[in-house]
Amino acid sequence: MPFVWLLIATTAVFEAPPAEVQDAVQAALADPGAEVEVTSFRASLPQGCALAGAEVRRPITKSGTALLRLNGRTRRGQPCAGSGVAQLVVRAAVWVVGAPIAAGMPLEGSVARERREVRGGAPLSSLPQGAVAKASLEAGVVLEAHHVARPGAAPGTSLRVALRKG
Repeated sequence: MPFVWLLIATTAVFEAPPAEVQDAVQAALADPGAEVEVTSFRASLPQGCALAGAEVRRPITKSGTALLRLNGRTRRGQPCAGSGVAQLVVRAAVWVVGAPIAAGMPLEGSVARERREVRGGAPLSSLPQGAVAKASLEAGVVLEAHHVARPGAAPGTSLRVALRKG
């Protein structure tokens, strides 16, 4: 009968995330000006495996869940690996609508940068020069690319077109 190694994995919930996890989460932030807080962390490592490093599997763009690859060493110095799950709160400087804006109106002067939690979508990192609202926007909306249009003639406006030959 063949001998089978049985790895017993242990799951640990940490009150405060280890420094290796904090460093990995910080390094994975897509926006270097953003801040991230790890609100909870749960690790699954083989029994006797001491955490030595962590890597986040995808860039972090918003609050939510991050999956981590964990590596460590056993008491005998052998490498070991596991996985972890971190709950995150991401805050970044975003463009926020200050007062209601009608479709086609310029955004400049009607929006301001505020540090807020990024919960979803992809907030604009910069406001394009001359940008206008693509549709009506309520106060407090965090600007995303689909809210913004380049300036131009409003729909239904008559335009004069000059054709040149040669």
